[in-house]
Amino acid sequence: MQYFSPSAPYIHPPDKNISRMKTEKITFSLVKHVYEQTITAMLASLFCTSLILFVLYDSRNSNVILLVWAAFTFSVTFARIALVLFFKSYDYAENRLKLWVNLYILGALLGGACWGLMGIYLFPSANPVEQTFMILMVAGVTAGAVPLSAAIPGAAAGFLIAAIVPLILTIALIDNHVYHLFDFALSVYLSLPDSDHTQDA
Repeated sequence: MQYFSPSAPYIHPPDKNISRMKTEKITFSLVKHVYEQTITAMLASLFCTSLILFVLYDSRNSNVILLVWAAFTFSVTFARIALVLFFKSYDYAENRLKLWVNLYILGALLGGACWGLMGIYLFPSANPVEQTFMILMVAGVTAGAVPLSAAIPGAAAGFLIAAIVPLILTIALIDNHVYHLFDFALSVYLSLPDSDHTQDA
């Protein structure tokens, strides 16, 4: 079994005879795999953001907050795509492994924050159908992002927390038992990856 530290995918193999060079090569392969899968995830993020924009846009009222959120989310997503392309074109990425891991974690945190901001600024003013749609979108986005970033636990946990915790706090302020059930379900969902990670460690 392979073990990962919370902040980076460095492997701590139980077999002490494995050389440091081999360990670093395996680690780099994991990081490279995560980066290679990111483009697909970013395309999915662009699609989900576009759906939110389409569903919430109201031609009869001001859409400033919605448009600012969408612009920020699109910007972060394209920046993460650019990071992946730069990683692929960089000939000595293996020699700067820690840097690339930290940049990926930063990108994941910003990506999660985009969905967290949706929960803070867009969720309260939406109608119940739109709110349900947003909850489903956040659940779907995080369900796809966490396994993708599993080799870099700091990125997976950061994205999940940044995306879901603001929504949980926002829903907690609504005086309705149905919303509180949503909140409970999201809280359980948030705790499951931590439990799985603990069992694997």
